Formats: sequence, C-alpha cells, structure tokens
Amino acid sequence: RQSCKLAQDGNGDVYIKGLREVQIHSADEAFRFLAAGQLSRQVAATQSNIESSRSHCIFSIKVVRAPNVPYPDYASVSRLSI
Repeated sequence: RQSCKLAQDGNGDVYIKGLREVQIHSADEAFRFLAAGQLSRQVAATQSNIESSRSHCIFSIKVVRAPNVPYPDYASVSRLSI
C-alpha cells in the first residue's frame, strides 16, 4: 500500500494526491465505501490502547442537488468531511 502525499494546487489549497472521487446513489452504497476504508486503516497495540490508530480515515461527502430538467440553470453543492 502506498503512502499518501500532500500537495498544493495553484490557489494554494492543500489536497491529497492520488485520491479519487466516487459517485454514489444511496446511503447503503456510501456505507459500503466507508466500511471498505475502515478495513484499510492500520492499527497497532500500545500500552494505553489495544487498537491504536496508525493511519487516518477522512470520509468526505459532497451532495450536488439540481432540478430534474435536461439543462438546469443552477445546482447547490454541500460538503461534509468526517
């Protein structure tokens, strides 16, 4: 498994290279992606915590809402990262 690398775009915003955005259509599908990400995390025992995290999981949700017409004039976008 490869390490993730931080980078800056032309606007100075920080992002993680190599991540991908996946379009989903239901809460169940989102949960499956979250569960798959959790399985990829690395944990190891410490004296304080038997399953101490050695990696992090960032789950970002972007909801795009647009009118159900062939050529919408607008769309609203909401983002949440957990």
